[in-house]
Amino acid sequence: LSAAPQLALCHHPQPRQGAHVKSGGEHQPGGVSRIKPLGSRRSTFVSVLDVGPSGAGKTTLLRSLIGEIPNDMVIGTVESDFELNVLRMGRHRFVVALQERLPTSVDGHGISPAAMMRPMMRTRAHWVIVGEVRGGEGAALLRGMQTGQGSMATVHGGSAQEGLELLTDLVVDETGRNRRDVRTAVYRSTDLVVHLT
Repeated sequence: LSAAPQLALCHHPQPRQGAHVKSGGEHQPGGVSRIKPLGSRRSTFVSVLDVGPSGAGKTTLLRSLIGEIPNDMVIGTVESDFELNVLRMGRHRFVVALQERLPTSVDGHGISPAAMMRPMMRTRAHWVIVGEVRGGEGAALLRGMQTGQGSMATVHGGSAQEGLELLTDLVVDETGRNRRDVRTAVYRSTDLVVHLT
């Protein structure tokens, strides 16, 4: 892995059979390679960020990548709405799926994805997957990425760099830390950025 994130475009014509990566945005003969099976050894855990506009297929790609994780690994998902449905995929036995709870009129309390990240990190899941990073969950996701757990998430953005910058902004907003330090941490912790158009 390089010191900076790898930028790639992804094309996955057959979900659940592996994602194919095209480097540099242009297809060159022999330039398409298969992503190696995720999590087959501890050293292969990576942090993947799927970036793109609404409707680009970020969640579909995420589901395809999840399908490549060995079935004996523990997967934890944090979502505002259950879109990934990892248990319904029927491949993984050990899934901890947490969903946002909106505030009720009875007690006025809810549970945000950001609040769910702390207990998720304690589950000792091999992979922590955030359906969509929109707020405070970005800071906890970054902490998970820095611990070496496998992590995947989606974020909106018009380019790979915009996705990284948005994640940086969300962490700064949540933590109040220096933007330069957070940006360095985001870039160092993200192994692969997949931009979908």
